[in-house]
Amino acid sequence: MCKSSSRITQAPSPCVSRSTGTPSPLSPMPSPASSVSSQTGSSGSSGGGGNLSSSISVPHHIPTITSSFVNITSNILHAFDLWERADILARKNKKFFCELSATVCALSLSSSMTELVPYTRQGLQRLKLEPNTP
Repeated sequence: MCKSSSRITQAPSPCVSRSTGTPSPLSPMPSPASSVSSQTGSSGSSGGGGNLSSSISVPHHIPTITSSFVNITSNILHAFDLWERADILARKNKKFFCELSATVCALSLSSSMTELVPYTRQGLQRLKLEPNTP
C-alpha cells in the first residue's frame, strides 16, 4: 500500500491575482491582503478610503534577456528551415554535387574555408552555365 504525501499541492486560484494576492471581482472570498495588518502604508484605521496601487517591479535586464532569447530562438528555427530545404535540394541534385566534389574536392563537416571557397566558386560557375539546374 502506498503512503500518501502529507503535503498537498494546490493549483493557484484564477480568482486571486498572482501579483498582489488580492481577489478579483469574481472572487467568492476576501483576500488576506484586505486586512488592516497586511496593508502597506496603513495607519491602522479600518477606514474605507485607503486605495492600494499594485505594481510589479521588473529588473531592467529581464526584457533584454527575453528579447534576446526570442531572437536567438527565431534564428535557430529559421536556420533549421533553411537546412531542411537545402537537404532536400541536395538530394534532388545529387549528381551535380558528386560531379562538383570530383572536380574540386569533397567537403566534410571539418572542411576549412580554403576548401570551401573554391568549391563554392566552382559550384556557382556551373550554375551560371547550366540555367536549368535548380
